[in-house]
Amino acid sequence: MLIRILMILGILALLFWVALWFLRRSLVKWLKHASAQANPQAGGQSTNKLNNSETLVKCAYCSTFIPQNRAMVVKDEYYCCEEHTTLSQ
Repeated sequence: MLIRILMILGILALLFWVALWFLRRSLVKWLKHASAQANPQAGGQSTNKLNNSETLVKCAYCSTFIPQNRAMVVKDEYYCCEEHTTLSQ
Protein backbone atom coordinates (compact mmCIF):
# COMPACT_ATOMS: atom_id res chain seq x y z
CA MET A 1 0.00 0.00 0.00
CA LEU A 2 2.78 2.43 0.95
CA ILE A 3 4.71 1.60 -2.21
CA ARG A 4 1.65 2.29 -4.34
CA ILE A 5 1.15 5.71 -2.72
CA LEU A 6 4.83 6.59 -3.17
CA MET A 7 4.69 5.51 -6.81
CA ILE A 8 1.62 7.67 -7.45
CA LEU A 9 3.26 10.64 -5.73
CA GLY A 10 6.40 10.12 -7.80
CA ILE A 11 4.43 10.05 -11.04
CA LEU A 12 2.50 13.17 -10.01
CA ALA A 13 5.75 14.93 -9.12
CA LEU A 14 7.21 13.99 -12.50
CA LEU A 15 4.13 15.26 -14.34
CA PHE A 16 4.23 18.49 -12.31
CA TRP A 17 7.91 18.97 -13.16
CA VAL A 18 7.26 18.39 -16.89
CA ALA A 19 4.37 20.88 -16.83
CA LEU A 20 6.54 23.50 -15.12
CA TRP A 21 9.35 22.91 -17.63
CA PHE A 22 6.99 23.48 -20.58
CA LEU A 23 5.51 26.59 -18.97
CA ARG A 24 8.95 28.04 -18.30
CA ARG A 25 10.06 27.28 -21.85
CA SER A 26 6.96 28.93 -23.33
CA LEU A 27 7.37 31.96 -21.08
CA VAL A 28 11.01 32.42 -22.10
CA LYS A 29 10.10 32.22 -25.80
CA TRP A 30 7.24 34.67 -25.32
CA LEU A 31 9.46 37.13 -23.44
CA LYS A 32 12.16 36.96 -26.14
CA HIS A 33 9.56 37.56 -28.82
CA ALA A 34 8.00 40.46 -26.91
CA SER A 35 11.36 42.12 -26.27
CA ALA A 36 12.38 41.69 -29.93
CA GLN A 37 9.17 43.43 -31.02
CA ALA A 38 9.64 46.23 -28.52
CA ASN A 39 13.25 46.91 -29.51
CA PRO A 40 13.97 45.58 -33.04
CA GLN A 41 17.60 46.84 -33.16
CA ALA A 42 18.67 45.03 -29.97
CA GLY A 43 16.58 41.90 -30.48
CA GLY A 44 17.74 41.09 -33.99
CA GLN A 45 21.44 40.66 -33.32
CA SER A 46 21.30 36.87 -33.48
CA THR A 47 19.61 36.77 -36.88
CA ASN A 48 21.45 37.44 -40.11
CA LYS A 49 20.11 40.76 -41.33
CA LEU A 50 21.61 42.96 -43.98
CA ASN A 51 22.59 46.50 -43.35
CA ASN A 52 20.03 48.86 -44.91
CA SER A 53 22.69 50.24 -47.26
CA GLU A 54 23.41 46.78 -48.70
CA THR A 55 20.61 45.82 -51.06
CA LEU A 56 21.18 42.54 -52.85
CA VAL A 57 20.42 42.16 -56.55
CA LYS A 58 20.36 39.04 -58.69
CA CYS A 59 22.77 38.58 -61.59
CA ALA A 60 20.77 38.20 -64.80
CA TYR A 61 23.22 35.58 -66.12
CA CYS A 62 24.19 33.29 -63.23
CA SER A 63 21.43 34.15 -60.69
CA THR A 64 23.83 34.84 -57.83
CA PHE A 65 23.07 37.64 -55.42
CA ILE A 66 25.54 40.51 -55.05
CA PRO A 67 25.41 43.91 -53.34
CA GLN A 68 23.84 46.52 -55.56
CA ASN A 69 26.80 48.88 -55.19
CA ARG A 70 29.14 46.20 -56.69
CA ALA A 71 26.81 45.16 -59.54
CA MET A 72 27.21 46.20 -63.18
CA VAL A 73 24.05 47.57 -64.78
CA VAL A 74 23.38 47.04 -68.47
CA LYS A 75 19.91 47.75 -69.95
CA ASP A 76 18.29 47.81 -66.50
CA GLU A 77 19.67 44.36 -65.62
CA TYR A 78 22.28 43.63 -62.96
CA TYR A 79 25.38 41.50 -63.52
CA CYS A 80 28.02 40.29 -61.08
CA CYS A 81 31.02 40.73 -63.44
CA GLU A 82 31.94 42.14 -66.81
CA GLU A 83 32.23 38.66 -68.34
CA HIS A 84 28.57 37.95 -67.61
CA THR A 85 27.50 41.20 -69.24
CA THR A 86 29.13 40.12 -72.51
CA LEU A 87 28.01 36.47 -72.30
CA SER A 88 24.37 37.37 -71.86
CA GLN A 89 24.20 39.45 -75.04
